[in-house]
Amino acid sequence: MVPQDGRWLVAEINPAGIDLPLNAPRAMSVLAGAQLLQEEGAIPSEPWVLPVTLYAGVLQLVPRPEALQDDVEALLIPGMQERRYGFLSLLNARQLWRDFVATADPDPDPPAPWAAAVEFIINEQVRLGQTQAAIGRPYKVTLGSIVGRVRQIKQALAIEEPDDRYSELQTTQIVYKESIDE
Repeated sequence: MVPQDGRWLVAEINPAGIDLPLNAPRAMSVLAGAQLLQEEGAIPSEPWVLPVTLYAGVLQLVPRPEALQDDVEALLIPGMQERRYGFLSLLNARQLWRDFVATADPDPDPPAPWAAAVEFIINEQVRLGQTQAAIGRPYKVTLGSIVGRVRQIKQALAIEEPDDRYSELQTTQIVYKESIDE
């Protein structure tokens, strides 16, 4: 983060090096290892812990109301935070919804089934294994109200499994490309 005009702006999303970038599973394993060294399971207070807890979903930032574009985001982001999704998954969910709105211009009323559909797709992208029905429960929506919306979003955005636009899993697949002079 860097200061600009009296505010903080995100300058770098991933605080780790390109050879081993930080994602939610890696952050959780770092925290689990660090907690073994602490008394009574307390999270260490060293400065490096802040981004790790954010990526792991242990630390959740309260979104500013103006940062939530519509009623779907107002349900989706806090709901995913309650379920401890990591920072990258939250960003990916918001981006997926905004990309879909820009592409398909859906009627977001009621917002709960749309929020559940987006969360389900992100859940697939990070391979958490939740069913559509399980994801629909906190939103108080039926499986039938989610299925068609998931299909509609995936078709409109041509989402594949995993899709680099909405998955943090690619951060575990680093490819070193060596330039060859001919």
